[in-house]
Amino acid sequence: MNRHVPGNKRKEVAVPERPLEEQTDIMWRKLGAKEVFTRMRGKVAGFPMWEMLDLDSDDSPTASLRKYDRYVSNLRVMRNFVVWLRCNGCRAAAFELLRALEDEEYVMWCEDIPIESSAKVVVAIFNPITTMRLYHWYESDQRYSFTEPTDETGELLAMFPRLREDFFAIIRASIIDPILAQSSAGLGKRFQCMSWTGSNFPLYSRPSNGDVYRESDMRKTYNNGAFAYLFPGCDQGEFLSWLPRKLQDSVATWQMQIPEKKLLGIQYLRFALVPERDHPKWQKLYRSQASPGIAVGMGAIFDPKDELEKSAGTIMLHNR
Repeated sequence: MNRHVPGNKRKEVAVPERPLEEQTDIMWRKLGAKEVFTRMRGKVAGFPMWEMLDLDSDDSPTASLRKYDRYVSNLRVMRNFVVWLRCNGCRAAAFELLRALEDEEYVMWCEDIPIESSAKVVVAIFNPITTMRLYHWYESDQRYSFTEPTDETGELLAMFPRLREDFFAIIRASIIDPILAQSSAGLGKRFQCMSWTGSNFPLYSRPSNGDVYRESDMRKTYNNGAFAYLFPGCDQGEFLSWLPRKLQDSVATWQMQIPEKKLLGIQYLRFALVPERDHPKWQKLYRSQASPGIAVGMGAIFDPKDELEKSAGTIMLHNR
């Protein structure tokens, strides 16, 4: 919203940012009748000079100018809408729209992924209570404190004496392997295919000192010990069938759908675990990429955006 001030200048009055859900409703309501957005999606980023001047086409001058005029006309509509969103308290929505105009594969809030283009996956955390304690300790300054360890550090070091030196290897040996030893061959085969770029993925937090990004010999030392694991191509029922009934409560699982293309080649995969109280909000915004269920008081989201990463209580997991 703008107001006139004396003189020839217009001064923009700051409008408070609306809640994300409201921004999303406004954006999609106004985009609903805009075929222009569909035509312009993924076509705004990097418009180089040879395209601007149409150096490579076989069009006649008249046909070339008609195409250019259509492009500029559509771009004008999108520019107006992006600025309108920004000026009406929908800056985050404006950024979402900009991302989609730059990248046609970008999934915006509340956008459905066609079921035929998605793959079912399961995210699993073994012995989640202990593993989440280890996650929070790993992310805290206490991991590096040798002078004044907290009670939490003392308890964890009593449970895992070499935790500081062999963190992920200890998770594998002390938490994962005892469960694998009592599980079916199906789960064991999945771990045999577990790799940082393979068909099943270990999931880590974002390391503060680069530990997870070391060379392959260090990765072998970890022996695929991780905070969580991603199992594509199966659902919770199949995953739980690999575990004896007495152990099923010892593994937390979340099932969701993710874009199938995200599992092709070497990809950077990101997940967020969010507190149960906040999950309904994020389920609405990540309609096709949120787990329908809750485990250990957390819901799961694939490919979280910045707003979710900054939300209190969020646990971030990455495959590399």
